[in-house]
Amino acid sequence: MATAPPPIKVQLFARPQLQLQTPTVGVTSSSSSSSSAWIVDVYVAGEQVLHNVYLKDPLNADQRSHCRWYLEQYVQKLPYSTDLANDAAHLLAAYPEGLLSQLRLQDVLARYLPQEAPMDLPQRVVSIEICDELIAGEDPQNTIHQIFWETLEGSTLLSNLGCSIIVHRGIQPLADPSLSLLHDVQSWKHADRAVTTINILLVIGRDISEDSTTYNDISPTLVLNTLLEVQRQLEESDAAVQLHVEIVRPGTLTAFKAHLRRSKDIHGQGYFHIVHFDMHGRVGTDKKKSMTYGFLKFCRDNSDGTVLQPAHRVGTIIKEYGIPYVILNACESGRANCGDDANIAKVFQKQGVRTILAMSFKISSSAVKLFLSTFYHGLLVDGSSFAESAAIARRTLRLKSKRPARFGLHRDLSDSFVPVVYGSAGESIFISTDHGEQRHVAKSPSPSIAEHDNDILPPVSRVLGRDFDILRLEKVLLQSGLVCVHGLAGVGKSAFLRYAASTWKKTAFVDAVITVDFAERAIMSEQDFLNAVLGQLLQHMIAELLNTLKVAIILDNLDAPFSPFGSFLVPGKLDEIDAFEIWESIKSMFLPVEVPETDNGWYLICSTRRQNKEWLSSLTGSQPCALYFELRGLELSDAIELSQSIISAGGENIDKWTYEDGDWLEAIIDLLQGIPLALLEILPAE
Repeated sequence: MATAPPPIKVQLFARPQLQLQTPTVGVTSSSSSSSSAWIVDVYVAGEQVLHNVYLKDPLNADQRSHCRWYLEQYVQKLPYSTDLANDAAHLLAAYPEGLLSQLRLQDVLARYLPQEAPMDLPQRVVSIEICDELIAGEDPQNTIHQIFWETLEGSTLLSNLGCSIIVHRGIQPLADPSLSLLHDVQSWKHADRAVTTINILLVIGRDISEDSTTYNDISPTLVLNTLLEVQRQLEESDAAVQLHVEIVRPGTLTAFKAHLRRSKDIHGQGYFHIVHFDMHGRVGTDKKKSMTYGFLKFCRDNSDGTVLQPAHRVGTIIKEYGIPYVILNACESGRANCGDDANIAKVFQKQGVRTILAMSFKISSSAVKLFLSTFYHGLLVDGSSFAESAAIARRTLRLKSKRPARFGLHRDLSDSFVPVVYGSAGESIFISTDHGEQRHVAKSPSPSIAEHDNDILPPVSRVLGRDFDILRLEKVLLQSGLVCVHGLAGVGKSAFLRYAASTWKKTAFVDAVITVDFAERAIMSEQDFLNAVLGQLLQHMIAELLNTLKVAIILDNLDAPFSPFGSFLVPGKLDEIDAFEIWESIKSMFLPVEVPETDNGWYLICSTRRQNKEWLSSLTGSQPCALYFELRGLELSDAIELSQSIISAGGENIDKWTYEDGDWLEAIIDLLQGIPLALLEILPAE
């Protein structure tokens, strides 16, 4: 295989042309006069090849508005408006050629590309950097970044030249170059050898209120599952670079700053290399100041809802703790036609962030999932740069353009250009060795995570429909170290707690988990209980662990041996002496006299079928007052998904179902209250 030649570096420097003197050909809309125009200089490998090229947006204002409708409302609200959508798709398909007809980049690049390249030679990479030359006093809404530059990556004219295009948006040089440096740290998972750990802090902002009249917010594991899959791949490949993920809990701005402060106290400045904001974004106008700003929706401090936080306030925190890279899947976080204060990526760039990935329009969760799975795989597993990883992920969106739409439909959507990168072109986040060679990431490329998107059944490690319940339980745990999870038989308490414990360990919420299931094994005496605990941790280490590490202790099915009812009603109930001895051991080992600080303490979680405050209080005595968390049946959408997978596994072809079949299924789910075990038992028989 021939060695890939170095990339061709192209830079476009643009400044606004405020007075349009060149007539627009082929544009008849009355809005065309309001279209922006620029004067562009083109450089290749540092040499100027074009000077003062006139460039106008290929779309007029009405056409841009129509394309915005197509991107943000067609799939989500009006999937039957196919004629309007086709018009927008045609405009976007012609967009890159509209740019090239003015810039003549294809003619410029032809000089640097061989006429007949060998068949085994990889495509020549062309890196195109878009640089804005706005000067002080000029309207930032006239920025060149409002152009859909990423559409050039799908240009037929350029691909026919035998080159692969990578577009990124340039930023001003950093005042503090040290922000770009990563720190070589010891991975706690590989104590026998030094490894480079990429540390990612994930901030999840979701509305977790339970309202039966509304649908749940977008899944809070949208990004987390992708990161955990990449983490698994790196661990299994024994790579020299490993991934460490932490989550801000809860996802409030206050908790975000507190998490960074704790990490700095423990590890020093610059511990987190990437902060990923998995939350909604919004561009809004301050009517008093007549200014437009970018906002991020963090969780609200004292409720289950969300609250808008100005991007500049978030950026100040990022600057304080020296975060070099930021990723946002928030809608409109890279919107470039409302001024720099509305472009969250630009706001963060001004605070010293070296590279930012953001979304220039509203984008569907399905597109975000597909994009990020490919992006993170390229960035962390293959060791590609931000710009290259984003270009590969955009190509995936072009190749897999079907998006889930309203009313259970699927529609093609040309949204690949929505994710944009502001920052350096070829910079990889991985550290070089003392010899100047980049460390290998994985022994061999792993398959794309996106290949598994169409699995009908959820992965074994995931419990369907419980992602929001984990956020709700975590919020309760942060209020009190003692929580009782209760719910009807078969609602899935044990599976839920196993899923939560697995997530907590992988994301550093706790350092260890001790689980004792009183229903799974015979615990008829104090010695039985001690053996169950000592099977997970040696007895003489427990006290030390509880003083130095965050530990979650889960006592599952606690009402089996300690039930207030007689043994004839509750099989497995202990006699009073054995029950007393076991509970005294539990209290001496796990229940301190005073509630420890949540920043360095423990969490004791017990599960029961019913909420019985008097009974639990009689057990805990003067110990910390427990809070209660009810695990309910699945939401209707999740219950339907689980039910359809159960029925399909039994050989039923649900694609042939009628509306009446769907109504009957919903009636059965309602009758069974969405309880997973009941659905698993009843539906196969149906």
